[in-house]
Amino acid sequence: MDRLPGTLVGTDSHTTMINGLGVVGWGVGGIEAEACMLGQPCSMLLPPVVGFKLFGKLPEGCTATDLVLTVTQMLRKKGVVGKFVEFYGAGLTQLSVADRATIANMAPEYGATIGFFPWMRYPRLPAHLESGFARDRTGGSLFEGANAFRTDETPDPFSAIRWNSTFPP
Repeated sequence: MDRLPGTLVGTDSHTTMINGLGVVGWGVGGIEAEACMLGQPCSMLLPPVVGFKLFGKLPEGCTATDLVLTVTQMLRKKGVVGKFVEFYGAGLTQLSVADRATIANMAPEYGATIGFFPWMRYPRLPAHLESGFARDRTGGSLFEGANAFRTDETPDPFSAIRWNSTFPP
């Protein structure tokens, strides 16, 4: 990827859901939030990143809840406290935005600071969203020009935990 994702800090327990949409978001305490609202910078040391490769698709009869609980169990076992977890691999294509947001929202349960998913191009965006994409001078999307979307052909950023639709893992 040739670009950095957007970032945000929040004080709500569901702040980490934004990571399912390709935005790096994490929760901060009240003092840090107040400082940000007053224009002070919010600094943070970047923690180690653990990769979680997804491939395959959920088997028949398996629910998104099964996936979320299995991912949480695997990450707890790995020990990701205080780390960033980045999900990658061809299996991302099989997950809905709601599934990705739910897994990202579970970051506090598996101990990570965030569970991050890259931006993805969906087959067709709703018209009201498609018209809102910034365009470059040639009429192409600025996101595409920046190589910002993940596809099934995107090379793996690293290797770490792997999950392939077999239950139990």
